[in-house]
Amino acid sequence: MKNCIFLKNVRPMFCSISLCFSFFYMPNISAAIYGEDNRKDVYEVSGFQAKEVASSVAALIFKESNFFSLYTPTDQIKVEDNKIKYRMCSSEKFSSQYNLARCTAVLVAPDVVLTAYHCVKELVDSSEEDKKSAHEKACKKISFLFDYVHYKSQNALGHHNDFAPIQSEGKIERYEVKTKNLYACEEVLKYSKAHDIVFLKLNKKVKGRRPLPIRNPTKEGEFIPGKSKVAFLGYSLGLPLKVDENPKFWFHEENSSLKRAVYQTDTSSGSSGGILWGVESKRVEGILVAGHSSFPNRQVIQSLSGPNSCLKIKRCQEGAPTCSGEYFVLSKFLQL
Repeated sequence: MKNCIFLKNVRPMFCSISLCFSFFYMPNISAAIYGEDNRKDVYEVSGFQAKEVASSVAALIFKESNFFSLYTPTDQIKVEDNKIKYRMCSSEKFSSQYNLARCTAVLVAPDVVLTAYHCVKELVDSSEEDKKSAHEKACKKISFLFDYVHYKSQNALGHHNDFAPIQSEGKIERYEVKTKNLYACEEVLKYSKAHDIVFLKLNKKVKGRRPLPIRNPTKEGEFIPGKSKVAFLGYSLGLPLKVDENPKFWFHEENSSLKRAVYQTDTSSGSSGGILWGVESKRVEGILVAGHSSFPNRQVIQSLSGPNSCLKIKRCQEGAPTCSGEYFVLSKFLQL
């Protein structure tokens, strides 16, 4: 089928005029909410450099290799909201927003993005002897979409109607995407299974967006968690880009050479590869690679067999040992 994107492990597929989408369903959802839910849409954030930074953070999506509409002006994406996709309770924040992102990636060079290795593990970790050939095949299944934000955030980013809602009977049914914001993966440049990171080259240079600098520990000194203000940006639950303006440092991972920094920040699946942004340093200080389970034992309000059953994200008391925290690989390990 031409001009279609298909994502793995999906709920029902929906088709629009020129683009078909089957949405990625994440059965093992990770992360949690620590204390109050601090996730915000980009347009709600007035502090630090959120709008500029957000412009350089992309949603990682999977596609079929026969999808060629990267080269057409626009396409339309059918959406599915959280109440349908995850049977999310209506009382949950952002329950009526739509899902698309598999993971989060950040633009670190004009044609290079960085994300978490596990997001593309099944594609990059090939058993084929010809690794380069295998990686090229893998790359054809991955796309990156910039400006995947809540439509109210479009004006804030200065990208008017690049992700415009199309309504039917008063309800948002699909979105029209300007494919100038959609990029293909061309090459696997570097990856580390141990640190859970991968650098991917894009099919062309990204215009109109500033690559975000990663702290260089040799020239700038190592980042010390807890000593300076940071913010987190990622595609929580695959939703339009979310920002947590005040992640709280918890502890350094013990008994590990990785020494990942553990923060209490409101994230979930889809946030992997999301960035820990130094508000003062104006540098990428780390990326998210692991976290707590959002729906432990499929936590429910009512029985899942009931017609009104729904799911709630796990709430963690700040500092409580019952939640593991969110794990970040720091900038010293993010050098290309």
